[in-house]
Amino acid sequence: MKAMKTMGTMLTGLLAWGLVACGPQSKTEGFMIQGEVADMTTGTIYLKCYRNGAFEDVDSTTVQEGRFTFKGTAGEPLAYALTTNPASRRPLTFFMGNEQLTVQLNESEKLLQVMGAADNGEWLQLQEQTRNESYTVDSLLGRTRQTLWGGRTDANPKLLPNDT
Repeated sequence: MKAMKTMGTMLTGLLAWGLVACGPQSKTEGFMIQGEVADMTTGTIYLKCYRNGAFEDVDSTTVQEGRFTFKGTAGEPLAYALTTNPASRRPLTFFMGNEQLTVQLNESEKLLQVMGAADNGEWLQLQEQTRNESYTVDSLLGRTRQTLWGGRTDANPKLLPNDT
């Protein structure tokens, strides 16, 4: 009888362990950008973040067969940009937070398509206003932050090693 009780306890424990081990895995925090560059098969691509009135380098990775990956974390959604020219003053800009994105870019034609960035749609709508000469990147970012997050500016991206 005692052996049956011990066997029942062991089976219950194994069942509980199996449910935990096979249950849904926790969501990974941070961002991941998987991209394709139409006008480059090999080389380097740079991820930049707009802070303090300028685009600052965040990371770089190798483009292989036209593809690249960036991984990291962001404190909040911010304006990021991609470029294949490290000295570029006008990289292709988008908004992202900690989410998984797929991007396609053609830098020579100034085309960037971003899929998976929830706040990028708002950014694109406000970005249309930059065609008015009185708008600057700073005023656009200020309006975007105010519209989406009430003006918070506490972000500082942290990077994870790239999987290239």
